[in-house]
Amino acid sequence: MVGAQLVARLCGLGALLLVTATAQAQPAASPVGADTALIAAVLRTVVREALYTAHGAEPPQVVCVAIDTVAAAEGPFKFIDPPASVIANLQRGRSLLIRASSACRRLPPDAPRRARTSLIEDVKTGKRGIRVWMRTPQSAGPQTFAVDVGYDEHMLSGGWWRCTMRKRSGAWEVAGCQLLGVA
Repeated sequence: MVGAQLVARLCGLGALLLVTATAQAQPAASPVGADTALIAAVLRTVVREALYTAHGAEPPQVVCVAIDTVAAAEGPFKFIDPPASVIANLQRGRSLLIRASSACRRLPPDAPRRARTSLIEDVKTGKRGIRVWMRTPQSAGPQTFAVDVGYDEHMLSGGWWRCTMRKRSGAWEVAGCQLLGVA
């Protein structure tokens, strides 16, 4: 579901507005009316969970963040970047580099590298790390959304969760996450 269909679907879900994506991550246009607080809360959660779970040969040097615009049953990922304000929010107070997904690439599995070294690479710096992603939040009740999230590091390090996000006292919070799979 892309373009106008995605916008129409998301407008009914609290005006979370995303833009159309292609096969590679693309910079997101400023999403007018988007609930960037929800996006930031979701991505903050997945960054935390992914850093706890990632088990490459070395700790990640970069975290690349993405929004997947494809429903799980529709096929492969189609990433877009979160708004720049969300990336700045995630970077605040961290020494670990947070980058938009379009600033990173996934190397092919047969790329020359040490065993268990990340396949996710920041194209500017060459630093290796993880890509974290969130799918489109699905309404799960008043002021509540379910959202699938995950990370990718290399062929034997990846995971995904389904998290429930609730709005309480004007702020989004994680009500819980269920681990769906890990490699």
